[in-house]
Amino acid sequence: MSELPVKQGWVRALIFIPIWFLTMMIFVGLGTVAMMMIAGVDMNDTVAVEEWAMGMEGMGFASPMMLVMSLLQITASFASIWFMMTIFNKEPLTNIGLSIKDRAQEMLVGLGAALLFIGGIFLILWILGAITVTGVVGLKPEVMIVSLMLFVAAFDEEIVFRGYVLNNLMDSMNRWWALGISSAVFALMHAGNPNVWSTFVPMSELFAAGFILGISYTFTKNLWFPTFFHFGWNFFQGLFGFEISGLNVDSWKVLAHENSGQVPDIISGGSFGIEGSVISLTLTILGTYVIYFLMHPIFLGLLVMFSAYSVWNVTSGNIDPKTGQKMLLGPISLDDLKEDPFEEWYASGFQDYDVDYQLISAIEDPNVYTYEVFLGTWCEDSRKEVPRIAKIFKTLGVPEENVIYICVDRDKVSPGNEQEGKDIRYVPTLIVNQGNEEIGRIVESPIGTLESDLLEIDLGIPPVPNYAQ
Repeated sequence: MSELPVKQGWVRALIFIPIWFLTMMIFVGLGTVAMMMIAGVDMNDTVAVEEWAMGMEGMGFASPMMLVMSLLQITASFASIWFMMTIFNKEPLTNIGLSIKDRAQEMLVGLGAALLFIGGIFLILWILGAITVTGVVGLKPEVMIVSLMLFVAAFDEEIVFRGYVLNNLMDSMNRWWALGISSAVFALMHAGNPNVWSTFVPMSELFAAGFILGISYTFTKNLWFPTFFHFGWNFFQGLFGFEISGLNVDSWKVLAHENSGQVPDIISGGSFGIEGSVISLTLTILGTYVIYFLMHPIFLGLLVMFSAYSVWNVTSGNIDPKTGQKMLLGPISLDDLKEDPFEEWYASGFQDYDVDYQLISAIEDPNVYTYEVFLGTWCEDSRKEVPRIAKIFKTLGVPEENVIYICVDRDKVSPGNEQEGKDIRYVPTLIVNQGNEEIGRIVESPIGTLESDLLEIDLGIPPVPNYAQ
């Protein structure tokens, strides 16, 4: 077990940015020199070097050189993230969300959602008379190399802004603050794009794009839905003949159209493309909330199961009759524990705990299980163990959707009676399920350590709770 050199996630994210920039400059710089040498450019001939550089600036999306540059950039990103994960996070690189197991559906949904999103905007603009279709071009041979380049570029941005930046920010703050900060960084990285400052909309849309690309990640800690949605977002924009974030494309569009001039640029998007349209901005905001509600079964369950009064009590907290302090009841997300007055003990407990990764990594596949954590925000043992449990799950890469956190009162009862039939005598109680069957539990405090008890449950020799001995 080794202690993290930097415990605050936001500090790790801050350290990462300059390291990423420096690594990018080194990889791209060396790669550029290598390409010039391969092309036979005389490095001592200033004119030849300048001419080659100008040719690079004018290359299109279908250029093999563009693909090479994208590969250099993603290699630099992986190298810098690997360095941070190894030295600062003490976690394997795959924990940024690279697991592909059972993620094929998310990939397809991401691609389909992007087609629906971009196609819907095209249809709306056409109906409003904002664009005029001038012809059908048809697919070009370059579409394959363009697709590969766009996928690499989208994957690159996702591993950086969601996989590392957002991931680490969530260690220090709730979902929405983490999304806001990572989205602001994402938008600023595109601040040099052509026509991005033409109106207030392009930068606003780039900021909002960080939310729609990141919202699913805050639940699943997996990159494949946002990566395929991001790739599809760019690919289908080009396919429908739009500029991509202000960059003109001709390499793979199948429809040719032009702005009719009958509506303001703020609606059509103008020279920036549809990402400069308030229609796109509005749908991006709505799309973010749609994904949030679809990914948040606890919230939907509350709407169905409880009255408005019960929902209010769960989300706003009740008062502990013994101490007069606020307490949470019912199903919660970890974001609820990042709010006052719970943040003080949750944040410090999470940051100060050093996970025994060598021991916990012996669990072959923690994602085959689902987990139920019953806790009391009034309980000292819950305040001690739950932040540690959450950090272990994060280290293992267990998605939030596999874990249910349920707060109970001092009688070990929740408003929805989720504890019924669970034999909850003490809190916290961590129940590990495989399918519909419980295979082990940790009650109040571990027999050994949380890591060793979880490993024993995985091995089929679950520890016996203290009260049963």
